[in-house]
Amino acid sequence: MPDESNEMIPYRERILQEGAALTVGDRNKTYNEPETQFHLAATLKRVLHHARMSDCLEHISEEEMEAWDLVCTKMARRFSGRATHDTFVDAATYVAIAGELWSKTPKPDVSGDVFAAQNIGRG
Repeated sequence: MPDESNEMIPYRERILQEGAALTVGDRNKTYNEPETQFHLAATLKRVLHHARMSDCLEHISEEEMEAWDLVCTKMARRFSGRATHDTFVDAATYVAIAGELWSKTPKPDVSGDVFAAQNIGRG
């Protein structure tokens, strides 16, 4: 939370100061340089985007896709070799949010679906 003690500094500047303090120094030591994680996250997200554009994921809402997008960000942190306990808590939380969003969407009729008949690939 930004420091409330100096009312003379605009709130947005205090937010930016806190963000700068959080994203350099110790954070870089813990999580590595941002470029590494951003590259990995972008690669994972391209896979999601490609699947979405090819209609493979047309049954997933935009809101649920955003949750999966955030999971990709946390996966990238782990894949970069610099994860913490919070990385896994955050990723699990985003998966839980995706599940909650999924639970609120209409389910397709899978009565003629060969995969559904064999209980393959369905949650």
